[in-house]
Order: sequence, then structure tokens, then C-alpha cells
Amino acid sequence: VCLFYRFLLFCPKLVFVINDNQGGRTKTFDKDFASIYKLNPKNNLSFKRLEKYFVYNEVSSDGLCSVKDIIDFSFVYIKKDGISFFNSHPKKEVATNIEILDIEDCLKQKGNVSFFDGPSSVGFRFKNKIFIPSWLETKKNRPLLLDPYIDFSKIKRGDFLIHEDFGVGKFVGLKKDGHKEFLCLKYSDSSILVSPSFFNKLSFFKKRETAVALDFVNKKRLWKNKVSRAERASEVFVDSLVSSYLKRKNIVSDQYFLDSYIESSFLEGFPFKDTKDQASCWKEIKEDLLSSAPMDRLLCGDVGFGKTELAMRAAFVSSINGFGVLVLAPTTVLSKQLYGSFLKRFSDFNISVGFVSRFVKKSERDSTFLRFRNKKINILVGTHSIMSSLKSLCAASLVIVDDEHKFGAKQKESIKQTNPKANLLYMSATPIPRTLKLALSNFKKMSILSSPPVFKKPTQTYVEFFSKKNHPTSYFKGSF
Repeated sequence: VCLFYRFLLFCPKLVFVINDNQGGRTKTFDKDFASIYKLNPKNNLSFKRLEKYFVYNEVSSDGLCSVKDIIDFSFVYIKKDGISFFNSHPKKEVATNIEILDIEDCLKQKGNVSFFDGPSSVGFRFKNKIFIPSWLETKKNRPLLLDPYIDFSKIKRGDFLIHEDFGVGKFVGLKKDGHKEFLCLKYSDSSILVSPSFFNKLSFFKKRETAVALDFVNKKRLWKNKVSRAERASEVFVDSLVSSYLKRKNIVSDQYFLDSYIESSFLEGFPFKDTKDQASCWKEIKEDLLSSAPMDRLLCGDVGFGKTELAMRAAFVSSINGFGVLVLAPTTVLSKQLYGSFLKRFSDFNISVGFVSRFVKKSERDSTFLRFRNKKINILVGTHSIMSSLKSLCAASLVIVDDEHKFGAKQKESIKQTNPKANLLYMSATPIPRTLKLALSNFKKMSILSSPPVFKKPTQTYVEFFSKKNHPTSYFKGSF
């Protein structure tokens, strides 16, 4: 039952409302339970919980099978005690006898396995056959552009596009040929006209202000070689992600202990009352830190929802256990802001906080790194410059990455490779799709701050034209 809840959750394409042309949306209440609601396509809001669903046989264009192909059922009913699956006759229930396979179990499977379509986070064994989500397949003979849609209203002359067959070209405008209109792309040796029926082969590459080398129409082999090299590089990188994930699954992290009295004394220093989400997220983070496995968690919440306070609590637990903490921020301004917040929050607990950035002299940076490794500094806040000190990365037990979407994938993965047993806490209001995908696929854990504090004022957005008259006033009011 839980398995198919998760299939319905991660394969929303399979779920449609009976006798209705509106779609459905799943809402998760805990890791094994979800409900499906009717979706209003006009405002994208869910408004009515549904009790009855039709599961149709999804047609796949790449030869992969859908869940409906594997298990023959047509109706799904949500009951108080779980889910029931039925064939064409609602009174005849289908026995599924499914064994769930988590991601790590899927990755270990070799030999004769089948792949099913859809972004499911689990695999399963059914009738002595093993089925694994297609996105875990290492080599896929799929088109280069899986979702090539372009918002043509935002393309300007001079922007660079990629044609699936020819490579990078410059958009030079539209051209009419008889009664038809074509999109014109300029290449190093020629130009091509792209019919609207082939727009699915186009994708946006870069804006016109960027210096880009154009490809060749008559040298298609060069473009194919580029694609092959990129695919090989991506496969190597993906393999390294999988191996890193499996390696960390078998690693024991630093052992943390937390006395309830000490925890309460630190939490009392927070001048506001926790929101329901803050309390829930802190419980999840604390469980991760006190477990034997290294933490790998994404903390997602809007600006002002309390992410920094939860990061400081995690840093406190690590510090009182005698372990070092690194706090990374993408910009010097944000890192200085975090440094001030951490310094003020830990001033009453004899926990020292240090700071490094590219504006700090090299001799001072080296001295700060040395003091951190010698445990004279408990928490070190800084920018990318922290990652230049591999010894400091190895000495850290907890690494907190603020605004994780502004760090590169290789930068974040290098932390795991340098220090596999490090506890990792990523924070973001707008996580990148890759990070979100890893979280939804259970490669990372995820905590969500969805409710604002009571005292938070609503965000006000202004659109103004720049002028010397308005700029100073607006600046001091905080409108810009």
C-alpha cells in the first residue's frame, strides 16, 4: 500500500479524475502517506480531496513500460485503512504481492532487470521480476533534448540556440519562404531555416552578450563528438555521485550527545517562539545529528522563515561535542551577515566563531584555518575560500551550506569526497532542480519551512524606473 502511495506521489502522470478533464495533485503528509486533490488549472490551486481514481495505461515513446503495464489494475480506491486496487469490476480486488526496493537496493541490482517509466523514488520485485525506475538506468538511448521547450517571446536577435543535429547557432531572426515562416540560425559555415514543426529540436543556450564559438553545419561529426564527450563526462560524474552515496551509507559519522538541559538553555536564547515547522524541522535535524549515519539534509524555506536559527542550533550541537563547524555562503556580504548572527548567538556559550573571505589577507586566512584545525575556533564562517583549505574540510564534522543553489554541483560533491563522514546541511529558499530531485528521490532528506513567523511582515515588491530623484529615498526605505 505504501509503495503505491509513493508511486502515485512521484508519478502524477498516472493519476486522473474520473469523468473530469481536470488533473489531480498529490499532497504529502509524511513519508508514506499522501492524498490526491482536484486541481484548478486556472489558478493552479488544489481545492477538493478525491476518493476515487482511474489509472490509465501510459504510452511510452522510448520502449519503457509504465506501472500499468506491469500490474494490471484500473481503479484505485483510498480507504481509511489504505488503498485497494481493482480491475474492471470494482468488487474484484487485485492481489499485488509487491516487495519494495529502496534506492540503494535498486543500485545494487545487476543482470536481468526491467525499467519502468516515471520519476518514482522506489523500485519493486513482482512475480520474481525486478523493476527499477528508468532514471536509474546508466546508459539511455534517448534524444539529447528531453524537454526542449523555448519561450520564443523572450528570445532576441543574437541569442544562441542549440539545434539537436547541428549544435550551437546564432538566432538572426525569422524569414518567410512563400506562405511559411522559418526561424533562421547562423553557423560558422552556413545558415539554416528551421520549420516550426522542428522546434522540438531547439533549446536555448546563452544570451547574445556572451562570447560563444559557433558550430558547423557541414561538419556534423564535430558536434556529435562534442555530445559524446559531454555524455561520457556526465556518466562519469553520475557514477561518482552514486558511489559517493553508497560509500556514505556505510560510513559512521562522529558520535554526538545532547543533554536536554543544555539544549533548552540554548533554545531559550532564541527571542521568538518557534513556528510549528521550525519545531518539526529541528526535531528531524537533531535526529540526524544524533544518529550514526552522516547527515545529508536539505532545509527549504522562504526568506525570514527561520533557516539560520536552525543552522545555529545544529552548529551548537556539534560545537558542544567538541567538533568543528564550517558555514559556507556564496557572497562576502551574506557571509559577513551570518558571521555577525553566529557571533551574537554564541557569545554567551564560550563558543568561538571565525571568519574568512577573499578580502582577508592570506596570512590571516592561514592563521584562522590553523586555529580552526587546532580547535581554537569552533565555528568558521566564510565564502568559497573555505573550500581551498582541504585540511579544514577534513577537520569539520558539520558543514552548513547557505543558499546552496548558488554553489556548483562539483563544489558540493567535493565536500563529500574530501570528508565522507561530514554531516551536511544545505539551506535554500529556491533549491536547484538537481538538489530537489535528489531530495524527492530519497538521496537526500528534506525539511520544509512553509509557515512564516507571526511577526514577519508581508513582502512588498515594487517595480520602478531608475531615477536620481527616487533612488536615494527608495534605497533608504529598502525598496531596492
